Order: sequence, then C-alpha cells, then structure tokens
Amino acid sequence: ETGSTAAGWKPAGATAGPAGWAAAGAAVDGARGGSIRGGCVVVLSAGGIEHLEAYSPQRVAGAIVVGSTDASDAARQPAYGPRLTLFAPGIAIQGAGNASDSAEFSGDGDSYAAPFAAGVAALYLQQHPQALPAKVKAALISAAPRGGVKNAGPAPPLLLHLIGAPSLRHILCARPHR
Repeated sequence: ETGSTAAGWKPAGATAGPAGWAAAGAAVDGARGGSIRGGCVVVLSAGGIEHLEAYSPQRVAGAIVVGSTDASDAARQPAYGPRLTLFAPGIAIQGAGNASDSAEFSGDGDSYAAPFAAGVAALYLQQHPQALPAKVKAALISAAPRGGVKNAGPAPPLLLHLIGAPSLRHILCARPHR
C-alpha cells in the first residue's frame, strides 16, 4: 500500500507513469492493487504502450489508465487496447520550465494526460469524500462523451470531461478567504 492508504488518509489518490514491465510485474501489480483496495484512487499514464493488458501496472483492473489526445481529439496512438480507461489532452501541454521563474515548456505524451484525469478525480473526491476508487472511476467514465476520440482503435473512445463543471468554475473563480 502507499503511505496514504496505509496511514488511513482518505480520500487518497496516486498517479504514476508506466513501469513498462511485460508479464513479470506481479509485485508492482500487487502494490497498486493493494492501494486501490485500501481506498486510493490510482491514475496511471498509458505510457504510449500498445496492448496495455500485458504491462504492469497498467493491467491492474481498478486503476484509471489514461492515453493522450491532440487538440483535434485524435488519439496519439491507436493500439492501447481495451484496457485503457479514457483519453485526456496530452499533446502540446504547457508547463513551468526550470531555466527561470518565468520559463515555460511544451510537452507531449500520456504522462501529460494522466494528471488531468487525476485532477478531475480529486475534484470528484472533494465533493464525494467517501467515494471508493471504483465509484470515482465509474464517474469519470460516465461523464466522458462517447465517441469523443478519433483514431482510438480498440480502446474506448472516451474523452475526459469535467464532472460538475459549474461547481468547478466556482472553485476556480472563488476569491481567497482572508
């Protein structure tokens, strides 16, 4: 289990990039599965890997596995397979650079898409703090528009969508309390 779930902190969430181990990642699968059973929502980058069902920890059933799309909602690659949970924006994502306080960079890939899903999961947990990981995953899936992704191949063509967008606007636009 992760430190959060072992310590009993709830709600809890974790994000991770791909370990990328084919077949031999039973220990990683067990650790991620234990975190999920302990109440931690686990969001994983698909890692650009084809046929996710063969890789650890992406094959862990309770995890939310995220692939990336470009600005036209086209999948970065079409061969993830049905193990992928959904897609999120992951191409040309702006981030803070390290060259100076105002430096920026642009990055691509599933590792840039997964944090969007983790953020939506966290916002859901803020409104539903007792929700179990399966409920959070189901909420993200049910809110995702069907057929929202072009070139998804055998993966579900679900594009991450903000759950309860009016309350999200309220959260983002609220003035800090003094």
